[in-house]
Amino acid sequence: MAAKLPELQPLTEMKPFLSVMHAKAHTGKCEVKWGGRSQEGAGNTVGEEVEQVNSFLSRAALTTKYMTKSARADMITVLAMQWNHRKVENLHKTLSKRFVKTTQRAQTEVDNLESLKQELNISLEDTEQWVLEVKQWAATGMLYDHCGIDLVPYFQTFGFMFYDYTLLFLFSRETWSLE
Repeated sequence: MAAKLPELQPLTEMKPFLSVMHAKAHTGKCEVKWGGRSQEGAGNTVGEEVEQVNSFLSRAALTTKYMTKSARADMITVLAMQWNHRKVENLHKTLSKRFVKTTQRAQTEVDNLESLKQELNISLEDTEQWVLEVKQWAATGMLYDHCGIDLVPYFQTFGFMFYDYTLLFLFSRETWSLE
C-alpha cells in the first residue's frame, strides 16, 4: 500500500509499543522492551487513551444493543466523530497543558538525576551504562557483570525479582565494588 501511496511510507517504519498502564501487567522484560516509556522518541502520554475512547463510546451500549446492525454502526460512527470533533476543539488547550506539565516534569527529573548522581557518587556515563544493561537484560534475559558472568541466576537464587531495576543495578554495582 505504501508503494502506491508514498504519503503512507512513514507508517511502515512505526514500532509498536504497549500503553503505559497495560505494560505494568506484563513481565519486567516485556515492559522494558515494549513499554511506551522505554521507547526512544515516544512522547509522554496519559497512559490509556484507548480506554478513554471506549469509556465515551460505552454510554451508547444500552441503546445500541437493540438497534439493527447498520443503525448501531451509524450511531457508533456519529459518537466517534463527536469524540474526534471534541478533541480537535480542545487540542490547543490540551497541548498547552501537556507542554507545561512535561517541561516541569523534565526539570524535576533532571534535578532527581543530579541528586541521585551526587548521593551515589556516580557519573552520567554510569547511568547510561545501566540503561544499556537493562535493555540488554530485556532483550536476552541475561545480565552480565564486568567479568562476563550472567548475574540473573544469582539474583533468582536469592529470591530477587526484576521489578525494581534500580535496586537490581545498584545492588549489582555494590557487589562489584566490594571486589
